[in-house]
Amino acid sequence: MIACKQAPSSPLLNSMTQSEATRSRCLNGVVIGVGHFGKFHAQKLAADPRVNFVGIVDLRESLARALADEYHVMAFSGLEEVDVALDFVTIATPARTHAMLARQAMKRGCHAFIEKPISTTVEDAEALIALAKQQGVVLQVDHQERYFLEEIGLFQSVDPLAVRQLTVRRLGPPPPMPPDCSAVLDLTIHDLDWIHAFVGNGLETLQVDGTWGDSGLVEALRLTGKVGPRQIPVVIETSRMDPERCREAEITLDGEVEPYHINFIERSFQAPTQPLTYSRDLPPSSDLYGVHPFEPLDYVGKSFAHFIYCIAASLRPKVDGPAALAALQSALIIEDLLSPRS
Repeated sequence: MIACKQAPSSPLLNSMTQSEATRSRCLNGVVIGVGHFGKFHAQKLAADPRVNFVGIVDLRESLARALADEYHVMAFSGLEEVDVALDFVTIATPARTHAMLARQAMKRGCHAFIEKPISTTVEDAEALIALAKQQGVVLQVDHQERYFLEEIGLFQSVDPLAVRQLTVRRLGPPPPMPPDCSAVLDLTIHDLDWIHAFVGNGLETLQVDGTWGDSGLVEALRLTGKVGPRQIPVVIETSRMDPERCREAEITLDGEVEPYHINFIERSFQAPTQPLTYSRDLPPSSDLYGVHPFEPLDYVGKSFAHFIYCIAASLRPKVDGPAALAALQSALIIEDLLSPRS
């Protein structure tokens, strides 16, 4: 029997009593994968009072055991070894394994929280969407920028029909661990997700140029194209080769000289007339997350909190299977247009 954890002391939980925080049955979950993001996932499961953190799953048993010991949970080399009734899994493994592991979990009746991308092929993504519907489980992909943009009211306060131009830059140094997929599926796909949510699905690429790393993967690119049903001009720059981090977007509207400016690192939103900087003191958005222990700027935590809230409230997540599929389809269009290095 796994006991529900005590809610941690947090100002974000002060508005409710301990009995209210734990009155619903806690959800049993495991983290699959002990890489860079798997460690983040473990932190979120350990912190959320709505969750019973059952254990870590990874083929590398020694690494699974080391992380499991840190959180005083169990370690498993495969999902089939977990003999506890699970409610959900989080998947933070190489992209090529996402579909296989999500399929295994959902066939078991588990809800699935998957690091982006949902999969590496359209066929696999479509199969996961169908399986989630068949099993009646929540399928959510961790496109975390969506929650910041929801909170600042971009989708509600800026008219997508008035957008004249989108410019996006997502640049930075090489990741801490060797990448298992291109910069398109690693970084560009984040921006494709929120752009589609904002102005609609579909990407018509006019030109894309890429730079390859020693691994043979695309590490940087510059794309000019048109997006959404209205074919809005878009420029996207992505790089895992820049010394400085830059995560920003500019949205130019019809009749406006100055664009709206979004800084995803500073979490600020500058309108042409006044700055709207996201406040660290803003109360949690219970309609997105329920009551949770995560800090206002912890969007990995908030994405996970939204997932748990959707399970408990039987809601459709913001980034469900079809939304993740739309981002993947556009990402694969870009990859197909990038010629391999000679």
